[in-house]
Amino acid sequence: MVDISLIVGNLPISVPAGATIMEATEQADIRVPLLCHHPSLGIQSSCRVRLVEVEGARDLDASCRYPAAEGMVVHAAIAPGLVRSPAVQ
Repeated sequence: MVDISLIVGNLPISVPAGATIMEATEQADIRVPLLCHHPSLGIQSSCRVRLVEVEGARDLDASCRYPAAEGMVVHAAIAPGLVRSPAVQ
């Protein structure tokens, strides 16, 4: 399988094509809070806890369902946009 390159938390990493941002953050050893994810349950994306900021995206995205893409820049730390997000308040 082909790898793609992206930036997660200022770290350049490579993940297999088709990986989610959540899988990329785990590979980069960046801990994003986890609530509803379990490998045997599939992707729920209902808790909105694993929100990340993707440069160029209009909204915050759930890292468990959002596919990683070549050249993507992801900010997994709490950013000003995350603090203002209705999903967090």
